Amino acid sequence: MGFKMNRCSALLIPLLLLGCGEELANRDVENESVQSVKLDDNFKITVQGGSILKVDSKQNPPIAYVRSQSFDLRIETVDQACQPRAITFVLSNLPERGIEPSVRVLMNAPTPETVAASAALGGGLSITADENSKNATPITADIPYELAREEDLYTVTVVSDRNRMSADLLPGRPGVLDGVNGACARLTKSGQGSQVDESALILRQRIHIDPPPEGYAFAVFGNNQSHKKALSTIIDQITEQGDIAFTLITGDLYGSDGFYSVTKLTEELDRLPSPWFATLGDHDVSERSAKSLIKAFGQSSFAFDWAPVRFIVLDSASATFSSETHSLLETWLKREPLYWSDVEAPGEIAVFTHYAPFDPNGARNDGFKHRLEAARVIANLERADVHHLFTSHLSIFDSERQGKVEVIHAGGAGAPISGGGDHFWLRVEVNGACSNSTEGGAKLDEACGECEAHLACTEGRCKPCITYKPQYF
Repeated sequence: MGFKMNRCSALLIPLLLLGCGEELANRDVENESVQSVKLDDNFKITVQGGSILKVDSKQNPPIAYVRSQSFDLRIETVDQACQPRAITFVLSNLPERGIEPSVRVLMNAPTPETVAASAALGGGLSITADENSKNATPITADIPYELAREEDLYTVTVVSDRNRMSADLLPGRPGVLDGVNGACARLTKSGQGSQVDESALILRQRIHIDPPPEGYAFAVFGNNQSHKKALSTIIDQITEQGDIAFTLITGDLYGSDGFYSVTKLTEELDRLPSPWFATLGDHDVSERSAKSLIKAFGQSSFAFDWAPVRFIVLDSASATFSSETHSLLETWLKREPLYWSDVEAPGEIAVFTHYAPFDPNGARNDGFKHRLEAARVIANLERADVHHLFTSHLSIFDSERQGKVEVIHAGGAGAPISGGGDHFWLRVEVNGACSNSTEGGAKLDEACGECEAHLACTEGRCKPCITYKPQYF
């Protein structure tokens, strides 16, 4: 009896369990390409909690367009040049208010002063390196600076001078900046050389937004499949509610009738009144190139903390995770700091992706291609005490248990609803009473006694940390 193998056939599980070959590998490469860009041999920019969508090196100074994918963005310039260097950052997808920008200047080697001070301390004592960059020595403390704002974009121009171990941050974009020619000055005065002679000057910017202590609401939708009217309605309703802090899109903005260009779609989504974050669905990667979507939306797998929740967004557009995505998930589930060492471990974790690990109907078409991989994902979520997994491949509103994980099927943003019914998006609320870090998962309060994990004492009662409700239209 003959049969036809697809490119991720179950017969190839030993080789392809963690991905569908070249397609997934290419997406991993694209995700990596928007995290770090080398302008030349002496100047590099790296972003965490966001993505570098484009760098225009023909401008003077060059312009880097960075899209935030978190509320605690980290941008580093690494300068090993012999003359002052400048670059303008244009930052998008940030809220209108509450932004706290700061910068720290560091060297990625011990300075002579640090070495001398450490020797003077004696007794085995030493001056510690920067807590967020263990191999770097701070030249300054974290210093607030100003961003220029025009419409929904924020702009700052960074000027670094490695020879002087100094930097300037200029709000907005100044005129043409003249370079300084000449040989590299030595960074030490001993004449004998040291690590610092070859070290780079690092400027580390932090763009931080505090969460409301009382809690907040956010929106989730997916499976729009190029339904223009439905997308417009969702955007209008989110705007009308007035308190949605951000929106998470769980894939399939595109369908077989891909009316929008990527540029037009991005412009439409930018009508949302607050930041929006998106991963990819199966229709997205079949109708458009993953490269063009990642260059517009940012990384397709990412995570961010906004107390008291860690949000983990994963690319399952090929009905599987790449090996890199599995690795990221397992790292993020450990609740260790993501980009900054001073952020408390999140009390709750919520995961967002397109496909549910298991098809709720017991088949395979609406879940991961391989049941062993699906079981691995659910087991990892269980061990990390994850209660909520939001998906959108199925055009229904339903919830079920896969293992101990509640899987919310919420693909109601435009594709025909299975069995008929109204389209919808989800309003999700986070209870600000949920503590960030707890021992053993219990929350203690005099009014409530001990609340179980994922509950917090609110108005004298144990209430869920995360609740959701469909908004039909």
